[in-house]
Amino acid sequence: MRKIDKVVQYLSGLNSFSHLDIVKISVLARLAQIGITNRIMVRSSAMVKNGDFTSPASLYLVTYAQSGGGKDRPIQDLKRVTSFFEKDFVERSIEYVKKREGLLRIEAGLQGLMSEKEVIKYMKENEARTLSPEIAGGTTEGFIADREEFVKAKFGGVFVRISEFADYITNDNPVRQSFLSSLVESYDHGQTIANSLKGTKHKASVENIPSSCYVYTSPAGILEGKHSEKLKTFNRRGFARRSITCFPKLNREEITNPQDRIIADRERADAARTLERDVGGDFEEYYKNTKYTSVFTLSQQAEQRLVEYKIECYNASLNYSEDAICSEIEGRDWKAFKLSGFIAAFEHPLSAIVELEDIEDAIAICEKYGEHFVRFCNARDESDIEKLTQYLLNQKNTWITKGDIREQNFVYKDKFGTWFEEIFPDAIYRLDEMGYVVEYATHGKSDRKYRVILKEEITQKVAITISQSRTNQENDTGFFKKEIVFEEMPSVLKSPLGWSPTFFKSNYRKKENAVLNFRIFAYDIDSGMTLQEAKELLEIQKIRAIIATTRNHRKEKNGLIADRFRVVIPLTYEWIPESTDQYRRGLRHMAEKIGLPIDRAATDASRFFYGNPAAVLVNIEGSPVDMSIYQEEPEVRKSVTGSMDERRTVQSDSGIQRWFADHTAHYGGRNAMLFQVAAFYINKKKLDRKSAHLKVLEVNALLSMPLPIQEIERTIFKTTALDKIQTFN
Repeated sequence: MRKIDKVVQYLSGLNSFSHLDIVKISVLARLAQIGITNRIMVRSSAMVKNGDFTSPASLYLVTYAQSGGGKDRPIQDLKRVTSFFEKDFVERSIEYVKKREGLLRIEAGLQGLMSEKEVIKYMKENEARTLSPEIAGGTTEGFIADREEFVKAKFGGVFVRISEFADYITNDNPVRQSFLSSLVESYDHGQTIANSLKGTKHKASVENIPSSCYVYTSPAGILEGKHSEKLKTFNRRGFARRSITCFPKLNREEITNPQDRIIADRERADAARTLERDVGGDFEEYYKNTKYTSVFTLSQQAEQRLVEYKIECYNASLNYSEDAICSEIEGRDWKAFKLSGFIAAFEHPLSAIVELEDIEDAIAICEKYGEHFVRFCNARDESDIEKLTQYLLNQKNTWITKGDIREQNFVYKDKFGTWFEEIFPDAIYRLDEMGYVVEYATHGKSDRKYRVILKEEITQKVAITISQSRTNQENDTGFFKKEIVFEEMPSVLKSPLGWSPTFFKSNYRKKENAVLNFRIFAYDIDSGMTLQEAKELLEIQKIRAIIATTRNHRKEKNGLIADRFRVVIPLTYEWIPESTDQYRRGLRHMAEKIGLPIDRAATDASRFFYGNPAAVLVNIEGSPVDMSIYQEEPEVRKSVTGSMDERRTVQSDSGIQRWFADHTAHYGGRNAMLFQVAAFYINKKKLDRKSAHLKVLEVNALLSMPLPIQEIERTIFKTTALDKIQTFN
C-alpha cells in the first residue's frame, strides 16, 4: 500500500463523519504545506519544447462541502500528529531573524550610523517580517512582502488556508479580490512580477518561491445569482486550471446506539494512536529528507506518460463548451506534473526521481477531482433551476411577471435576460414532469406574465363555443350558437350537420358577422402527412387534440389518394384576435409551430366544416395550446410553409426528428429534449436502445449547436430511466 493511501485510511477511521474525498484533499494539503517549506522542485523536459524545465511544486486545493461535512477536521488532526513541522519552522525562523539582525547592524555601520539610537531605528525600519508556516488571507502587498522575505530566509514558501472561501467570492472588497489574483498568478512558476502594484517599492521579481493553498467553504450562496457568475469568471480566468476541486456527495449517518457509540469511540482512539505513530513518522521522514533532496526529476517513462496525458486532456476538453470546465481539463497535466513532486518526495524522498507510479497517482487524483469540478459547475445550474422551479410552484395559480422573478435573491440580476433564457426552459421541463403546466399571457406592450397550474385543472373540461348549422350544406344561413365542453367534440365531428369553430351575429355565417372569440382551432389536412404521423407528432408534443377523418379520406381527389382528416385542438383560454386577418395568421402560425401541413386556404374566420357520420376518430391526451405567446410577424419555418413537395419531404419519417431539432434549438435544454427523443423511440416506437441511440444522434446532428457525442453517451444513455419512463402516452 502506498503511504498516501495509508494516511487516508487512518484519517478516515479517525473521522467517521469526514468524507473520503475530503480526507484525501486534506492529506494533499498537508503534503504541500510541509513540502514547500523545503522548496520541493520538479524537473521535466516534457513541459517545454527545448531543454529541461524546473518548477516549484505547488498545490491549490478547494473543498466545497456543506456545514458539518467535516472539511477542517482531517487537516486539524494531521497538524496534531505533525507538530514537529511547526516546531522546526519556528526554530528556523528565529535563527533567520537573529542572522538578519546581525546583518542589519553591519549594514548600519557601513552607512555611517554610529549611535545606538540610529542603529536601532535603522534595524526597526528594515526588520524581518515574521515568517509563518500558514497565513489566512491578507492583502496583495502582504502576500508579496511574505514572498520577498522567504527569498531572504532561503527556506519556505507561502501557504494560504482560508476557511470561508465563499466570503472572498461574494464580498466585493477589492483588497480580497486583488489578493486572490496575486495568489493565482504566483502558481505557475513561483514568480511575482516586479512593481505589480502602484506605489510599491519592489524593484525585482520574486522567482522560484512556491505558493500553495487550501481553501474550503460551504457552497451555499455561491451556487446562485451573481456570486455564481463571479466564481465562474474567477475559475475561467485561471483558478480552475490551477486548482484541484473537491465537491463530495456527503452521506453521513449519526450513530445512535450507545453500545455502537462506545465501540466507535474505541476505534477512533486506536486510529489516533496509530496515526500518531505511523503517519507522524512518515511525515517526519518526508520533511527531514527533502531538506537534502529537494529537486525531483521525472523518469523517462514518467515523461512519456505526462506527454500522453497532455494530449488526453486536450481531447477531453473538446467535449465541453463551458470555458471554466475546458480550462480545468486543459490544466490537468500541469497540475499532475506539480503534484507528482510531492508524491515522489513523500513515497521515496531519497531517490530524487518521479517514477511512473508517482505520475499515475497524480493523474488519477487530477481525474478524480476533475469529475468533482464538472459536477460543481453543473450544480450551479441545477441549483438555479431548482430554486426557480420552487418559486414558480410557490406562486401556483397566481400570475407573475419577469420583474417578480428578477427580484428574487437567487437570481443573477446583472445579466438577467441571459440567465432567464438559460434557466426558465429547464424549470418548465421540471414542472411538466411534476404534472404542472406554465400558462403565458401578454403583459404590457411586449412582455409576458406566467402562471403555474396543474395539468388536470386545465385539461378536465375546456368549455368552448361553436356554431352548428341546420344541414350539412355550406350555403346554409342558419348557424346556431352551441356551448359544449371539448370532450363533446366527437359528437359534433360525427354529426350529419355542418359546423364552424366561430359563432356569428344573427346566426348568419359570413366574414363580417364572425365573433372573434376562440377556444379551439380546427385544421384540414389533405396531403403531406398520414393520419398516423399526425397522431405521433401531437403525442410527441403532448398536445390535446381530436383527429377525425373527412368524407374524402383515402379517396381519389385531383389524381391523389391520401389520408384526409381534420385536427381539432383546444386553446388554453379564450383568444381574441384584433381582426379576421390576425386570426388567419395566428391559426397558420400555430400549425407551423406544431408542424402540421394544413390546407392554408381553410383558415378564414368564417370557415365551414362538413360533418362526417362515418369519421374515424383518434383521441389524443395532452395539454391545450397557448396562443398568448403569439406575436405578429412570427418567424416562419420555410420547410413547413414551402411547396407541397417540400412539406411532404419534411413530414416523412424525419419530420418528427426535425420537429425535435427545431424546438430544441428554440427553447434550449438540449439534454432534456434529447432525453425525450430517446424515451419516445424506446417506449412509444418500441425500438431497442441501439436503434434509439442512432435516432438521438440523428436529431442531435440537426441542432444548430449539437451536443458533443461523448456528453450524450455520458448523460442520456447512462441512465436507467430510459427503460422505465413512459414519456408520451
